[in-house]
Amino acid sequence: MGQLKRIVVGHDLKSGGETALKSAVVLAGRCNAAFRLVHVVEPHHLYQMISHPMASKNNLEETVQQTGRKLREIVGSWELAHTK
Repeated sequence: MGQLKRIVVGHDLKSGGETALKSAVVLAGRCNAAFRLVHVVEPHHLYQMISHPMASKNNLEETVQQTGRKLREIVGSWELAHTK
């Protein structure tokens, strides 16, 4: 098996994401690889964007920012918990 250098982990902000993150942390530790935590934010449906153009854009941007904060909190809590 080749040496892994980077691992990308999807997180659904639920318990399934925690399981994926735990597995990635173990694998990254064994391979001395870096990992990136990601979450996909889907844009609003077309009809919502047409009926509420300003609200849809702002809500999507807010959702992306909130999700980014949550992911940073998750990574921060994992780093603190596993460096002790």
